[in-house]
This record gives sequence, structure tokens and C-alpha cells, in this order.
Amino acid sequence: MINEIRMAIADFLNTIIIDNKFLFFNFWHIVHFTSGIVIMFFIFRFYKKTKGKLLILLGLLILYEVFEWTIIATGSTLFRGENKLDVFFDLVMGLAGGILFVCFKKFWIKNNKTPPPRIERGSHKGPVLKTGAIPLRDGGIN
Repeated sequence: MINEIRMAIADFLNTIIIDNKFLFFNFWHIVHFTSGIVIMFFIFRFYKKTKGKLLILLGLLILYEVFEWTIIATGSTLFRGENKLDVFFDLVMGLAGGILFVCFKKFWIKNNKTPPPRIERGSHKGPVLKTGAIPLRDGGIN
């Protein structure tokens, strides 16, 4: 049952949308694009003061491609159709997702005076929502 579901997912993700001499595109590229966004989010979250965040992303994407090739070498059918062009577009789509995240973050900071709300753990039960609001003396919020 689980193997059949895995095969159905793999078949769907391996559906070729565009395949010509210069471009190879399947649904895996959408996964790589989305993973570029998610990985860049975590890079910004945990490496705030580090420069070269796109290089970190590129390194992680290359490591993932090495992992894919290792899985292919074991005979798994999850990743099929991997060739040099496909690997190149996997990296391009992951980087494009990361660049989109960086652009969105810069756009957000430029157009909003307050940073996006973040959740921090307070000393009481449950998280505290920090919005940058200023408390007033009478207990209200400005």
C-alpha cells in the first residue's frame, strides 16, 4: 500500500511538462522552487548576521542533488530522468525560490514600518505575539 502511494507520487512528480534541447521541466522543479523558499527562510532565521546566504543555499541544494544521485545509484525509482540538464534546472529553480524569498523580505522591510509579527515564548503559559506596538500608561495599546 505505502509503496503504491510512493510510486503514484513519484509518477506524478516525474510528469514531464517541457522537454527540449535547452529546457527540461517537470513537477519536481516546483518542489525544488518551494524548497528554495523554505530553506532560505531557515537560513535567514538561523544565520541572521551571516553574509553569503545565497551561497549557503546553493551549497545545500548541491548536497541535495548529490543525495538524489546516491538514491538513484541504489536503484530507487523515486528519482527518474536525472540528467545534467535536469540537475542544472533543479539548482536554478531552488535558487530562484531563495531569491524570491530575499526579494519579498526586502520588499516587506522597505514598505512596512514595523517588522512582520513574530511569536516569542513568554514567561507565562503560551506564546506572546510581538508586533512592535507601544503600550500606553492606561493599559491600552497605541
